[in-house]
Amino acid sequence: MTNKRMVSLSIWLYRQFLVVYPAEFRQAYGAEMTQVFATQCRYITNGKNWLRLWMATLVDLLTNSTEEVLMTNDGKFRSSMKTGILFGLVAGIFGSVNAITSAALVGKTGEEVISYIVLLSIAALSFASGVIVARRSKQPSTGLWVGLLIGVVASLIATTTRVGYSIAFYNILRNDPSEIRDWIHRGSTTFVDYLIADRIGGFINTTLLLGFMCGVCSTVGGLIGKVQNNVHALENRQDLS
Repeated sequence: MTNKRMVSLSIWLYRQFLVVYPAEFRQAYGAEMTQVFATQCRYITNGKNWLRLWMATLVDLLTNSTEEVLMTNDGKFRSSMKTGILFGLVAGIFGSVNAITSAALVGKTGEEVISYIVLLSIAALSFASGVIVARRSKQPSTGLWVGLLIGVVASLIATTTRVGYSIAFYNILRNDPSEIRDWIHRGSTTFVDYLIADRIGGFINTTLLLGFMCGVCSTVGGLIGKVQNNVHALENRQDLS
């Protein structure tokens, strides 16, 4: 990909990511922020610098947008966050079931089936939350925040459950074929060292995975919710006329 095409693609992606900011903030500062980012892109000459720029940009987007969101005195938004927390707790219960399911208990096939069912259930919860909050706030972008919140809450609950299970049922894990296989593959000095590294890394990976999946599903639900709002508004105008 030529540098010119990479610049164009990066600017387009950056504009899409600005959806994490409240609408009022985007209208006031979105164009200026995009211009600054575009200027930075034009000085990039290699892949390593592109990676550095995007890492710094994503961190900046997340931290600054979080601050702006927390400063928003919107009752509808706070209500949407409550929805996210509630759905996140439910998703965390599903995630906890997956976290304590092992091949030693249900077999390899059973472990995979439960994992797929749990992921689909959490995705469905995120999608439904996006539809709900979009109807309430009239902004599909709220669905992204709710989805990310669901992912983080679910990951925290599931990982905590997994750690607690590992401590309470260490003997079962010690004889779990999949855990032994991963331990040997990683080459950890002891099985306990492997468990500690695996659970810490698991929290990071699970949070990224669930955050991304829930964010996408909830955003899609938010877009569909907005379409439904527009259809209802059109029907109401037709009834009045």
